[in-house]
Amino acid sequence: MSVQTSVEKQKTDEGSAKRNTERLSVTASEKQGKKESQAASSGEKTSLKKEETLLNTVGKETCASQSKYPSCDPPPEIQMNFSRLLKEILVDPDSKKVEWIRENMAEDKYRSSFFEDAQSLPEISAESQFLPVPAKCSGDPTSFETVMCLLQSMFKDHGVDLRFFDSSKGAKVKATDLTTALALSRKGEKPSLILRLLSTKGLDQPDPPLPSGVDENLCMATAHLYGVPHPTLQDVKTRLACVHGVAPTDVCIVSVFEGSTCIEYTVNNLRPDQLFRGMQNGMIVAQMRQRFDQFAQLNIHPLFFGCNLDISLFDQKEDKTPAQWATRTFSLGPSDLKAAYAPPTGYMRFGLKVLDMQVRGQLMAAPLFAVVSQTKLCWRAFHGTKRAAAGALPAMDSIVRGGFLPSVGGLHGAGVYCSPEWGFVQRWYAPTGTLDTVRGPKTFEWMFQVAVRPDRQHQASNSIWRVRDPHDIRPYGLLVRELP
Repeated sequence: MSVQTSVEKQKTDEGSAKRNTERLSVTASEKQGKKESQAASSGEKTSLKKEETLLNTVGKETCASQSKYPSCDPPPEIQMNFSRLLKEILVDPDSKKVEWIRENMAEDKYRSSFFEDAQSLPEISAESQFLPVPAKCSGDPTSFETVMCLLQSMFKDHGVDLRFFDSSKGAKVKATDLTTALALSRKGEKPSLILRLLSTKGLDQPDPPLPSGVDENLCMATAHLYGVPHPTLQDVKTRLACVHGVAPTDVCIVSVFEGSTCIEYTVNNLRPDQLFRGMQNGMIVAQMRQRFDQFAQLNIHPLFFGCNLDISLFDQKEDKTPAQWATRTFSLGPSDLKAAYAPPTGYMRFGLKVLDMQVRGQLMAAPLFAVVSQTKLCWRAFHGTKRAAAGALPAMDSIVRGGFLPSVGGLHGAGVYCSPEWGFVQRWYAPTGTLDTVRGPKTFEWMFQVAVRPDRQHQASNSIWRVRDPHDIRPYGLLVRELP
């Protein structure tokens, strides 16, 4: 047989196989269709309620960014179709699935408390008040200039303009209370706005209507979390697009929660200066009132207008270079509450001013955290923000400025988590960032060194401590090292 004949035969065989596959596919589809038809004709009960009809009449959301977790599926135990989930909301309001959704709503409501009223915006400080930061730093991990560049670069990755000032030298700048940065989304999305409505009266409603007594905020939050369109949210998007002069596809819902009805959203390509002018002249609020009969308030994430960090929070007297660390393990704490402490060798420590706190019990005679580095009464530990809900850098500044906020979903329960082992934090929780320095690209990692009030209840395991009261833990150093 010639080569040409062999090739032609091979093509014929491939074409035949393809047609056979297509026929099998069609046959399988026909069989499946017959099964479904027979099931329907046999009067098989579906038990779908009226409220499920709403979700069956609309398609999946086309904009992936509309879902709060576009690239993250819900926990496995609650994965199911939305009609079934909505039914469980109505039938069993105490189910685990509903509990998960309510926890999300409660978290969003708490974060919203840090947003600012659009009608009382912060002042914009003059540029002359801020410290210059070089476009490229030396890359020396022992230089504070490197820390400034690192922080500025990483905040920029979050879409936030970070600026530095020094209040100890007379700079009069309103520092951004970056506990508000917890309002950033888990996915590092842009700063958002929150529309507060007294009710959804006047907006498109589900058809058929939800049964009396059903929590409409819960239903909207459920629809959003599972990426399923909801007529009220669709109507809100259209109206918000008119207010901001953009297409509805440029408005992305971030979350829905109570109070009375709160809808957090972002707008693509919305410039902060444009938003600020619209707030100052009252035009945006006026348009909100015109578009929404039940308008109550518009709140803005303060990071829309940049972030101001006071470098006087750092305490140069407490700096420590990598060469200054001891290599042995210490035993710290009161005589009856000792804990091991191994210094973080290889790191540069930039000291932080520690808030005074009066301790309890036998140590009440003196402020425990007044001069951490000169007392052996405190336990020492380490804390990383790599997995922080708000993002590593926003959480960092939040901690420096206002202390720790307890986690509500930790493995060992609510509290502030840290570790007595810096290697454990380095492995799992230390954030990293890359800088373009005068010596080329360099990557750094960092974590907090913290002081902890001695208490055996903190010790959840050998590597993990859970501090129930955030007043019992204080950051007193920012540890930075260059990665090889």
